[in-house]
Amino acid sequence: MARFLTQLVVGLGSGLVGALALTAAHEGLRRSAPDSPRPKSPRLDVLGMRALRSLAEAFGLKKPRGKELRRDALAGDLLANTAWFGLAAGGRHPWVRGISLGLLAGVGALVLPPVLGLGRTPRSSIVRGQTVGLFVLGGLAAAGVAWAIQRASESRMLAQARAAAGDARVNARSSGMIH
Repeated sequence: MARFLTQLVVGLGSGLVGALALTAAHEGLRRSAPDSPRPKSPRLDVLGMRALRSLAEAFGLKKPRGKELRRDALAGDLLANTAWFGLAAGGRHPWVRGISLGLLAGVGALVLPPVLGLGRTPRSSIVRGQTVGLFVLGGLAAAGVAWAIQRASESRMLAQARAAAGDARVNARSSGMIH
């Protein structure tokens, strides 16, 4: 049970770092791009707001608007991306997992919106590349945290094993087993 909880916390922690990295980079890119009829940066925020409104409509709930819509969509994005990028912490090879998760999410963000009725895929290859790149960044951030925690855990276990081996030698010497 303790191992499961540890893995859950590591997964959620690394996933949150990945989600925050993605969101911060997206917001920075979005704010630095000039407003124009054709966006010069990915509009993942708009995608999240459309998805939230669509879900509210499907469940017969009041559709959020304005700042409430933006806030709720951001919260939903952070939760979903935390869960997704948290998968980078599971098992071995977090770097491969993080990059793969980022690529899958980035391609999904391009391919799925038209299928789900959430808008068109960006026409610009630059914006499409930025979209995939943002998700890969999130995957790398999550993988970095997972890798660092795994390394720290391995180092701690190695130190404990060395200490236990040292204690065993001391006990063997004191009992006369080793001269």
